Amino acid sequence: MGEFHQKVSAAHLEALIQAGLKEKYSPGDAGMAMVVFNHEYHSVDKDGNQVVYQDRAVRPNTTQAVQALGELTATFSASKESIEIISAEVYLPNGKKVVTDVSQALIKEPFTALNYSDLKIKTISFKGVEEGSVLRVVVKRTFRPDVDKGFFLFQGFFDVLVPTQETLVVLRFEPGTKVAKRERFATPAPTAIRERKTDKGELFYLYGTSEVKPTTPEPVSVPSQETGSSVTFASLATWDEIGRWWSGLYEPKVSTSGEVRQKAEELTKDLAKQDDKIKALYDFVKSMRYVSIHLNSGAYLPHPAEETLKNKYGDCKDKAVLLLSLLRCIGVDGAVALVRVPSLITSDLPSPRYFDHAVVALKTPASGYSFLDATAALVPYGLLPEVLQHRHALIPRDKGGELVLIPPQPVENNAVEETIEADIHDVHSVTLTSRSRTYSPNQWYHAIPSIPQHLMLEALKEGVSKQYKDFEILKLQLEPADRGGILRNTTTLEIRDFTRKMGQWYIFNPLFDADHLGNESSVGSSTRTSDIEFEAPRRLVATATIRLPKTVKVESLPKPMKLVHEKFGSYIYEVQESEGVIKVRREVNISVKRIAAKDFKEFRQFYKACLNQDEELIGLKEL
Repeated sequence: MGEFHQKVSAAHLEALIQAGLKEKYSPGDAGMAMVVFNHEYHSVDKDGNQVVYQDRAVRPNTTQAVQALGELTATFSASKESIEIISAEVYLPNGKKVVTDVSQALIKEPFTALNYSDLKIKTISFKGVEEGSVLRVVVKRTFRPDVDKGFFLFQGFFDVLVPTQETLVVLRFEPGTKVAKRERFATPAPTAIRERKTDKGELFYLYGTSEVKPTTPEPVSVPSQETGSSVTFASLATWDEIGRWWSGLYEPKVSTSGEVRQKAEELTKDLAKQDDKIKALYDFVKSMRYVSIHLNSGAYLPHPAEETLKNKYGDCKDKAVLLLSLLRCIGVDGAVALVRVPSLITSDLPSPRYFDHAVVALKTPASGYSFLDATAALVPYGLLPEVLQHRHALIPRDKGGELVLIPPQPVENNAVEETIEADIHDVHSVTLTSRSRTYSPNQWYHAIPSIPQHLMLEALKEGVSKQYKDFEILKLQLEPADRGGILRNTTTLEIRDFTRKMGQWYIFNPLFDADHLGNESSVGSSTRTSDIEFEAPRRLVATATIRLPKTVKVESLPKPMKLVHEKFGSYIYEVQESEGVIKVRREVNISVKRIAAKDFKEFRQFYKACLNQDEELIGLKEL
């Protein structure tokens, strides 16, 4: 591939650089940077060994871009990869070229010490970088698989974040390499596509683009990896083969004897119910220190359960193996499943290289699976982190493997219920007490009680000040989750400007500071081309009791509303007034995580009606 790289016209690349230097731009504008060209050349053999040459030229347009691009840093696994910086040059607007001595490149340790890690960072600082210059660097990277020998995966994405003048991706497979490919072309699509087989049996694939402008994802969209133009190449395999391969790696590390069994018995000896025993084991393992090693960097082999138990730390697969070992000690069987967190995968192109996380999968009576993520330190037992919902998981079973889609959890598993007591003193001031009950996999909710009180008071003050100017915080009480994983918080505010004057009326929102639906931008446009993805299905319930003084009269109340949609969920808004007391109850259930673009028009109508009702106001008049 080095020879192929050298055959690319030097005059053509020089012309691109000179054109990049002359391209008009405003220093400091939002353009940040421009990619003049990005050429990649991949050579793959039958065992999955790869040699990659990357020739890249970029023009920084701002001071921030100069800072970001002026130093090349490349992270690699020392036992499996090597990186060689072949050349590094800076072309200045005045026509001069500054060459950086690549022999001065340094190899550094990561910014933090990682257990079990052989990660290194190769870095070099470019000389002469300034706004409007063009940086060109040629890098050779070699990858040698170990336990994943024979597996190969390449995914090329043609969407860009900055203007890109030219992209070229070339893949070469040595004779006899069995490979499958999938092409998905949207906008921008490659303008040059070539496929060739040589007399020697080598396979070549070429994809090129030119003058591609940045694409801005639609708000609240599914990951761009699922929607943009891309090509995927993978070694020929089946999910059964990969399941057997993965099972062969982790099963020998599982243990149900010695200290592992002793620990399982110790943690469950006083518990009668099996579910309580599972919870005790899960809570124990998730409380252990987590260390990060990425599966798709090649670190597939877990450590023995006994070692993780002794060390009291591990990465996702280590903790999953230990949890599975403890569960088997009490008669609960399962498997260590591989999960892809950032996005869905190309399911008809099997490869272990997609996956970057590991969890425990337990078979359920309903012929499905439940999942335990032993790295989710703040997520209560019974809940699944939002990032894992609607993601693919590979579960080894029956001497094979099953690729499943982890379903979103029901709205009951992501619920915030609030009770609001509002004592209105006059048309300007109110004493407001809000009590919330939260049962959610959102780790932010569970982190709140551990934040120092003075910092939470400052955060609350900042949040309230966005809506009211004259107020006082009388109480803030944050309770950690109880044994059932439920959080309870109480706040009391004295607000002296809770209404807005509109003619003779004083208006306010009876939901006050209750959790609102949010994600308004998802329905901001009348059309969409990409699917919507929320964090998870959710339920929001707010019940407000508003007591009025005799000096205030109600002039206007929101109208009740009830919407039930079989695809998306439901919304109920009830209002009652009797003897100086107004009661408002709003319950919203968004029962889906994803909404298909084909259903957008229907969803937009439903969701905007919910958002609009949330903004309904009560009108008061002073007597």
